[in-house]
Amino acid sequence: MTTTPVPPDPRTRMTRLGAELMGWGSALLLTVIALAHLVNTDRAWLLFHDGDSVFPLLVHASIAAGEPQHWALSSVLFIPELGLYFVLAAVFGSGPTAQLAFAVCAMLLIYGALRFAAGALRRDLAQPGHTNRAIIAALAGFAVLVFLTLTESSINRGSFELTTLVMTATYYAATTIALLYGAALCAWILASAGGDAPRAASRPRVVLVFVVLGLLVAVSTLSNPLIAGWLCAPAILALGFGWLLRLPRSPKVPILLALTLILGTVLGYATRAALGDLIAKSADTYVRPDGLSISLGAYGKAAGEYLSTAGGIIGALIVLVCLGTGVFLIGRSVRERRPVTLFLALLSVGAPLVVVGGGLLLGTDAPRYLTPIFFAPLLAVTALFADHRVWPGWLVRTAEVTARRYSVTQRGASVVLIAAAMIVITVSVVPDRTRANQHEADVVCTATWLSNHEGVAVGSFWDARPVNGRLAEPGKLLQVDYAFNRYIWLDNRATPTPQRASVLIQGPWGAVKTPTLPAGTRAPEVTRCGQYTITDYGTPVIPIGPPHA
Repeated sequence: MTTTPVPPDPRTRMTRLGAELMGWGSALLLTVIALAHLVNTDRAWLLFHDGDSVFPLLVHASIAAGEPQHWALSSVLFIPELGLYFVLAAVFGSGPTAQLAFAVCAMLLIYGALRFAAGALRRDLAQPGHTNRAIIAALAGFAVLVFLTLTESSINRGSFELTTLVMTATYYAATTIALLYGAALCAWILASAGGDAPRAASRPRVVLVFVVLGLLVAVSTLSNPLIAGWLCAPAILALGFGWLLRLPRSPKVPILLALTLILGTVLGYATRAALGDLIAKSADTYVRPDGLSISLGAYGKAAGEYLSTAGGIIGALIVLVCLGTGVFLIGRSVRERRPVTLFLALLSVGAPLVVVGGGLLLGTDAPRYLTPIFFAPLLAVTALFADHRVWPGWLVRTAEVTARRYSVTQRGASVVLIAAAMIVITVSVVPDRTRANQHEADVVCTATWLSNHEGVAVGSFWDARPVNGRLAEPGKLLQVDYAFNRYIWLDNRATPTPQRASVLIQGPWGAVKTPTLPAGTRAPEVTRCGQYTITDYGTPVIPIGPPHA
């Protein structure tokens, strides 16, 4: 005897929609709080004006000017970051507004990944409970991330203040987001498999998620090979551990997941060969297997500086608590035979260990290579709050009553109130003259002067690029090294290099000194724009050496 499936109650669907809107509204509010803090600290420079952060602006200006595209890039190609930035630039125009919108999108994408993981975790629990619980679990992990951003305030791009870097378009934002979405996709497949193989009715959906996972890894590897160490290696180790314990009972699922991760990585590396001309410095430049002492010294110094501040101590303690949560969940999920929780807990602990160990063995020295230390443990926090046993009884009852009594209209009104609170906080917390506005005024002043004067200017990489990000004319300001040779790094090799320049730009980083000029050169005119000094010699007298990467 067959039974006709009962369609879902439309009221239930609307109630769930209202809950999701509440979750996204809360995530947006938390994001605004993080950004309000960021733009009021020196770290605003990294978001809007850092030499790497303005790369999407330079590409956008170059394409808009009709230049041939022949860029010199690192082993990271920033493909997803550029794609998102170009969409936002089409809406807001290229510049600070699009950069700010990118920061918001990056944070909300992270919330989306945690929400996806929390949904998979609900299937793994004996009492999955209401959707509200998964939303709050995702918000718990996201709130930890936002709190970590509030501990960061320095202008140092080489510090262990790594959570704010995800809001920039070039400090591996897409790779960080891909780490969390890759983990959530694996968790969803494990949850769909249940105790055995997927049911026939759900197989097409599971196959689709396998394909999405493979494409995510392939595109991420194409853009940034670090995804292999951040996601694939620790995920395969976690799947192998679960396979040995027969979690889930079907051994096919962990094996297929591992093969998908490997295939996506191989496909991504193979595709990179077609874009090899863009890569001016290969991975060999960054990987030094004999550089263990260099790596230990660099990371030790950065860690010492980080822990010398109150924010660093608080951030380190938060990460340790999150890692401890992951260890606790590993033990409990093994005892209770919960494969999804086990996988996410293993990844939350394993990814930091893999990247630290791998970074030391490969001789890396930049803290940003160790970004999963701060982001992977968010999965453990989400997994902890997805379990009803950490909730006090009164909170469980409140969630259940809210789910029954409040309509989608009432929840929509709550979203409006959240948006209103967000605006109030933005207006009250962000003054008219934030650090970001102060930096922007100096950069715009310099860019305006160059736009209104003839001749080519030169400046150091770190000083020239923020100004170039506000110039619509590529080639007006060229970045040079300390010997005044043109330094083509994250720059378009198709931009012509003249023999001489007439203007010298010196900014807050001051890497370029006054050049030796021919006898009889007239005294220059000096203009100051805050942190920037513009020295105009009137005629092209500053020699520009041959280009190099």
